[in-house]
Amino acid sequence: GNKYEVMQNEAAFGVLDDLIQADNSKSIYSTVGELSGGRQVYASVDLQREFEVVPGDTHQNYVVATTSHDGSTATKLFLTTIRVICRNTLQMGIKQAKATGDFAAVKHTRMSHDRLAQARIQLVNAGYTISTLKDQLQALSTRQLDRNSVATILDRLFPMPKAKVEGADAASTRTENKRAMFLE
Repeated sequence: GNKYEVMQNEAAFGVLDDLIQADNSKSIYSTVGELSGGRQVYASVDLQREFEVVPGDTHQNYVVATTSHDGSTATKLFLTTIRVICRNTLQMGIKQAKATGDFAAVKHTRMSHDRLAQARIQLVNAGYTISTLKDQLQALSTRQLDRNSVATILDRLFPMPKAKVEGADAASTRTENKRAMFLE
């Protein structure tokens, strides 16, 4: 439409540059790539704030910016623990960030620069978000689940098929096998 205005890489990735400068160069660019023949691009910054939930369970933290040059998608900025290297990991990172609320989308309009400024402020608080995530994951790692709690979770993940459905016997056996694997 007449409101569409292409956002240049410099503007989209400038948020990442600002983040690196604000972090006194502790953060570094991790990946930069293109998709669909260059119509979509992404870059990620490793925040260098690795943490362990339990020994051996290490989490990296990244801020990612992605934008398109053909109007197919808004510019997106988000915090994720997923290292973006392809379309699949980009989509996984977006899904994770939307679920945690660490996501901003800026449409390609004349007002996009104002929205980018708001996203910058949101991402500056990434350290707080990471600290909160770390605390929550560590608290969850100390919770013990009894057999009944695990069975309840499995009922939701692998519900038993109804007997009237065609092929239910085979599906029932597969479901029982999956459940047994967790309850052993």
